[in-house]
Amino acid sequence: MSPELELVLADIAYFLNNSQYDSVIIAGDINCDFSRRSAFVNSVNEFFYCKQLQSVWMSSPVDFTHEHTDDSSTSVIDHFMLPSSLLNRVVRSGVLHHVDNVSRHSAITLELKVTTSFKVVDDEKAIFVPRTAWYKANEKHIQNYHKVMCNELGKIDTPNSFQACSNISCQSSDHISLIDYYCHSIINSIIKADGELPKTEPPNLKHSIPGWSVYIKPYRDESNYWHLQWELEGKPKSGYTSYQMRLSRRQYHYAIRNIRKNKDLIKRCNLLHALISGPHDFNKEINKLRGTRNKTPSEVNGISGDRNIAEMFAHEYKSLYNSCTYSEGSLDHLMCDIQSKINSYNKSLNDATVTSVDIELALKCIKSNKADGVYPL
Repeated sequence: MSPELELVLADIAYFLNNSQYDSVIIAGDINCDFSRRSAFVNSVNEFFYCKQLQSVWMSSPVDFTHEHTDDSSTSVIDHFMLPSSLLNRVVRSGVLHHVDNVSRHSAITLELKVTTSFKVVDDEKAIFVPRTAWYKANEKHIQNYHKVMCNELGKIDTPNSFQACSNISCQSSDHISLIDYYCHSIINSIIKADGELPKTEPPNLKHSIPGWSVYIKPYRDESNYWHLQWELEGKPKSGYTSYQMRLSRRQYHYAIRNIRKNKDLIKRCNLLHALISGPHDFNKEINKLRGTRNKTPSEVNGISGDRNIAEMFAHEYKSLYNSCTYSEGSLDHLMCDIQSKINSYNKSLNDATVTSVDIELALKCIKSNKADGVYPL
């Protein structure tokens, strides 16, 4: 037995003898194929036998978990070592051979039926809200937008009663109700017409590889095809299909390594092509290089969860805003002063006329991507 193996087995034995547990599962690359006969296998087998642990593959054999560098030799060296009390609780176990796995070790799976108590933690995630992507809109999108908008706005009747009212400080409840209804109808028309326009897509949080669709995807599709054929034929270890499966997967994994090695060169080429194509493509490529950096912390002052963090800030701000002392008299005097200034300002606007040009200028002063929190605009 090698000194390295003796050290690993000694560490396992130490934790088993000096730890409190109900049961134990040892999983991973043990580098031992129990179907073979050698001094190494005998030593490992004897150790686990003394600890009353055995591989789950003894009762549920698998084809292989590891492929040698010659792309033909295989072995079962990745195991789940379980006590006999857990072997009866195994629901299913197996190995996953997937073309996207660049390791020579295949993933192994184990499902147990156990009874335990646990607490479910509500992991709240940010909800993506799609927005209108005008840069994606073509002529057909814009034509449909105008058509629906004109059709919906044409259905709205403009009330004459408040249209004739020129009092900016009007407090008529009837006029206010009619204005609210009129605005609500216009906003619904805009929302309905907005449905004809393309929307933004959720951000890709996965680490993307530059040049994937051009340099890697064809090899991946080829590898997927031969991998499927190999599975349909019963996963043969030799023959034409087995050879093509291993060859296509080797080419696919080589393409991934090659692209990762030259990713900086590909990024520069993509940036140059985007600059030639136009400002929109150039800005899009720049945003890809910058990446997404507006990540929020998952824990603040020992508190986790979006809702709990928000409640903590609300409590802190409430305490802060209520920490200043004040007198009722000074507050009433301040409120009266503010109200008198508002009233004097309103009197100067009695003869003013608000036109559509004024409204358009006011809307242009509003920052982009702002909403009232009620309407999805």
